[in-house]
Amino acid sequence: MTDTSGIHFEISERKILLRLFDLLFIGLSLFAVSTFFDFDYFRVYEDNWTSLVVLAIYITVFGTVLELYDLQKSSRLDTVLGTVLLTTSVTVLFYLLTPFYTPSLPENRLQILYFYLAILFGLYVWRWAYITFISSPRFFKKVLLVGEISNIKTIVDAFASADPNYKIMGFINCETEKNTLLSIQG
Repeated sequence: MTDTSGIHFEISERKILLRLFDLLFIGLSLFAVSTFFDFDYFRVYEDNWTSLVVLAIYITVFGTVLELYDLQKSSRLDTVLGTVLLTTSVTVLFYLLTPFYTPSLPENRLQILYFYLAILFGLYVWRWAYITFISSPRFFKKVLLVGEISNIKTIVDAFASADPNYKIMGFINCETEKNTLLSIQG
């Protein structure tokens, strides 16, 4: 039977969720900036859809390289800000340096600042929402470990490094014969 009382995403599902919503929030942020400010550097037309694809590839690749999608780092707000800032900086730099696939540099340099801040704001807002609503303790998956006492440290470390959203509730030792022998000999 499956427990449907709580929301829990598996590791790969959470990484896909992070990537998709990174792109969605960046797109929404760029759209908002282009609507409310005099921002025309990044506009998507039928002719220049490649700039959107290049931005999505850069965010995904540099986010992966700079560990933006590491579940340990993305579940803590103190490490997210630095990672988001670094990923945004490298992405914007590379995006500006590839004018064959992206729009050429704008005449007004303020456009670059708008572009940078829109990406930074979109990423940071989504990561804050992720930490607050999805990665919060109320969605931790409770786990009961069954195994040998000699392997408990390895198992706990594996859970901690693989996914920070598991809460280990207890341990059942299945070394009954070894424990009996140890207590008789000891």
